[in-house]
Amino acid sequence: MLRRVFYVVLICLLSSPVSLLAQNVVGDDNDRDTTAATESEKDVAKKETEKKENHKKKSVNEIVVKGQANKMVFPIVTKEKDLPGDPQSILDIMKSQAILNYRGQSDLVTKDDDYFMRGFGSNRFTTAVDGMVIRKTGGRQASDIVDYGFIPPWLVETTELIPGPHSALFPAKSIGGVVNFVTKKPTVRDTFWPEIDMSISYKSYNTQNYNTNVSGSVYNFTYDAGYQYYYTDGYLRHTNTAVQNIFGRLGYAFENGGYVALSIMDSRADRELAVENYPGVDADDGCPIATATYDNDYPIVDVEQTGNTRNKFYSWQDPTWDRTSRAYRLGASYPTFLGTFSLGAYLHKEVKTKEYEQYKSGAISHNESETKYWSQGGRIEDVISITECHKTTVAYDMEQLFDGDDRDKRVEVHGGALQHEWIIIDPLTLTLGMRYEHVWINVSNASTNPIAGQGDWIEKNWQGFMPKSALEYDMDNLAEFLRDTSLILAASRIWHAPDSHGLYDPQGKPTGYWLKPETGMGYDLIFSRRLFGDFYMKAGYSFSHIEKYFAYNSTHAEYTPTAYTGDASLYYKDYMLNLDQMHRHGVEVDMNGNVLDCLKVNLSYAFQKYFNRGDEPAGKETASDRPEHKLNAGIRYTIIRNLVVMADYSFQSKQVATTVEEVDDGFGGIIYDVQKNPMEAYQLVNLGMAFAFIDHQLGMKNATIKIYVNNVFGEKYENAKGYQMTGRTYGCALSAKI
Repeated sequence: MLRRVFYVVLICLLSSPVSLLAQNVVGDDNDRDTTAATESEKDVAKKETEKKENHKKKSVNEIVVKGQANKMVFPIVTKEKDLPGDPQSILDIMKSQAILNYRGQSDLVTKDDDYFMRGFGSNRFTTAVDGMVIRKTGGRQASDIVDYGFIPPWLVETTELIPGPHSALFPAKSIGGVVNFVTKKPTVRDTFWPEIDMSISYKSYNTQNYNTNVSGSVYNFTYDAGYQYYYTDGYLRHTNTAVQNIFGRLGYAFENGGYVALSIMDSRADRELAVENYPGVDADDGCPIATATYDNDYPIVDVEQTGNTRNKFYSWQDPTWDRTSRAYRLGASYPTFLGTFSLGAYLHKEVKTKEYEQYKSGAISHNESETKYWSQGGRIEDVISITECHKTTVAYDMEQLFDGDDRDKRVEVHGGALQHEWIIIDPLTLTLGMRYEHVWINVSNASTNPIAGQGDWIEKNWQGFMPKSALEYDMDNLAEFLRDTSLILAASRIWHAPDSHGLYDPQGKPTGYWLKPETGMGYDLIFSRRLFGDFYMKAGYSFSHIEKYFAYNSTHAEYTPTAYTGDASLYYKDYMLNLDQMHRHGVEVDMNGNVLDCLKVNLSYAFQKYFNRGDEPAGKETASDRPEHKLNAGIRYTIIRNLVVMADYSFQSKQVATTVEEVDDGFGGIIYDVQKNPMEAYQLVNLGMAFAFIDHQLGMKNATIKIYVNNVFGEKYENAKGYQMTGRTYGCALSAKI
């Protein structure tokens, strides 16, 4: 506790004002204010309408700034105060988006890959920060690629959801789309006095969340710092979790709107693993010198009921799975007569440590396993506005992924992109793009039963071209009732090499030797309209046709060494398959805005259906694992000035969740156990009330107090492992600016 207080005090002291001298606000080439001040939603809507009337078309892949009307992008402005709860990570804010479906193991703690996009796992959609990809080799199945618990809400200003494979500027694996977290740009303030945001919250299960972040500048030099500490006792027995995030950034803002910034993010998560907890557990633990206990204050946990029998822990084993992470990021942008150049680079290291006690050879011993990941890469981009009707983007990006104690390089990706936007006639805009990608992987063949005739490492190379296209038709000029209405048709090629561990080396099986890249086409038809006032609607239909679709076939495999005694050069040939064809149909509807001055409504619905067009049993299982329906709705009603009532409703239909756990193989090594767990449909209701104090009433700005109840009706539903999820919880949060 003293260390946490020290961090908070230190950040505040470092941000103490030097002077109250006024400075100029920096604007960019488009006269946008680059300060971090958030515009009101009505101003945003007004600017969008004005830009529509002036026919200032935006690129399909252009970064969204509040006020733009890019209809291929679903922007989410990060506003924690608008939620009936206090978010621990950025994904707690994104739960309202039906295009993402939740597959997490706890709603009290965000972990790896808790979300799928359009039914695709993390190995088929992209997560990025300011356009630079976040991922590591990880990927046992679609897991362990991105730990969202290390992305606190205050780090992100806007989240962009780009559905489908239509962006040439992101990796080929973006079949489901892109989740791009846009951070606050270096900001020159009109005073040396920094802006300090603080928040604190407490809710059921001793869940605490402390946040402090500071932004300021001295002339054109800028600085940002942030600290988060999150703790919860957890809902299940032995699931205490503590997450700490520390962020720092130094930057320089140029007078012409350019900037350069260097940041560091240091994170740590101490997570306990749930243990068996049911009457009679002491008779089943299999240890004669230690006894498992049952605590009726916690829900029942019986792994036998989930079928996940290999990942069973008892109270005396004290299992934990801790993680540390450190990331360095460089970002820069500078306008020139040759276009606006953007540059980014990153270096990231993450370490997972799993520990528990085990009974072996008549004694209890301590078991510890450690997995290390490194990732590094960069990106350079030039946006050239040739004329008002022509804009060209040229980009290059590179990624290198490593893991293991010897820092073995496992993946290297080089990508190039060329995109051109052309306003053909006033209401018609065509965007054409081409992405080239070269993928190199290094498959480990050093298992107990390797593929005969191959060395300990098998190198594979693939390269592919992906044309992208989108045609936008603005209907303003057709009729008055079609004002602020548009239609977009997008068609793009899908090409995706097996570029994550769960594809080329699952459970230590060298499947990457046999796999071929996925190919196909993705189509989107998006209708966008302002219904009235600032109330907007987007509705879309999507279709994906994917050939050679990657699918896990371990339960049907014939060439696994444990069951096959023939030619060893054929080992693992069908452990994973390239399915003949997989089709996906989807519908997404999003509506939000003010119905009345005092009433804001949002509605997000998604439907999806997968069809296996081959006769493989694994294909039928894969197609049935996704939830078909997802619905989110929310209202924000201002009762009196500064007092807002919030209500959220969410529904998700049944699905099958896949979990992957590291398991001791009994010989000091690690194997990865894959389990499929059915999750029944569920619906949740969350309520909250927020009161905003008048500025400077308490010597602070934007001071808000919020009380809330989550899962109001105590809905019983299961997590990805088949355990009971959190019941009704109560909480209170306080936030303010200084």
